[in-house]
Amino acid sequence: MKKIREQVFRVVGDIMRMSSALNTLAKEHEREGYKVERGLAGVVILKLENGEVHFVPAGSTIKQVLYAYRETA
Repeated sequence: MKKIREQVFRVVGDIMRMSSALNTLAKEHEREGYKVERGLAGVVILKLENGEVHFVPAGSTIKQVLYAYRETA
């Protein structure tokens, strides 16, 4: 897998709410029909046909990291 992009997706004002924010994010994407997996530390992983989107807790933010399974032209 190759990392394509990383950006701040959301700021979580209260770090004690990080777990709840990640759970809500996972549920929202499941309702939209995405295949959702969970990783270490609550990471939310969306499985796509050509890659993955990871939502990773980082301090008081949730970062969105895009990965591609193969090289794109």
